[in-house]
Amino acid sequence: MRVRGTFRARPGHGAREPAAGRHMGRAVTGSSHGMTRSRLLALALAAAAVVAAPAACSTEAHDTRPDRSLPSSPLPGNEQDRTWLKSAHQANLAEISAGQIAQEKGTTTEIRSLGQMITQDHRALDEQLKQLAGRLGVEVPRSPTAQQQLTLDELKSSSGRSFDNQWLIAMAHAHEKAIAATKTEISMGSAEVKALAEKALPVLEKHLARIKVAQGG
Repeated sequence: MRVRGTFRARPGHGAREPAAGRHMGRAVTGSSHGMTRSRLLALALAAAAVVAAPAACSTEAHDTRPDRSLPSSPLPGNEQDRTWLKSAHQANLAEISAGQIAQEKGTTTEIRSLGQMITQDHRALDEQLKQLAGRLGVEVPRSPTAQQQLTLDELKSSSGRSFDNQWLIAMAHAHEKAIAATKTEISMGSAEVKALAEKALPVLEKHLARIKVAQGG
């Protein structure tokens, strides 16, 4: 009886690798190639992100700044409008104060009544003027001019009939000047400010007419 020996393949003599081993080798090789491709793709994406980041930051920073290509809002009206609004406001302030002084120091009913009318009318006109100036972005002065304030101080220091005469002269001069400025605005101003000037003109002319009557002229 023959005992069959275990066959052992010698190296280099056609020994075949088991199928499972072959499949495993292929899987490892494929996995290695897949991992390599994944790493390359990840590196490419990371590089792209690094390159894109400064551009994104630059774009974001640009967007937060004002668009210089767009024109800024122009100043409303024109220089004539701004000049008239400021001067008319100061004239109103002076006339309001002068009217109050006349109500306190006038020696006749006519002077006191005229002072009351001037104060009320100029206060109403000035409210409209300040609203318009605010809407147009025009900053008006907070006090009369130095010359107007000097006149007010002189009126405060006067009394009696001298006060009446001095007050009438001052009011006539102030209203003549205001009427001339208002007529200039009507002829040269823009529509919205011109409309206010047209409303103010008859009030100023009414005051001047009453002042002239009080002067006896």
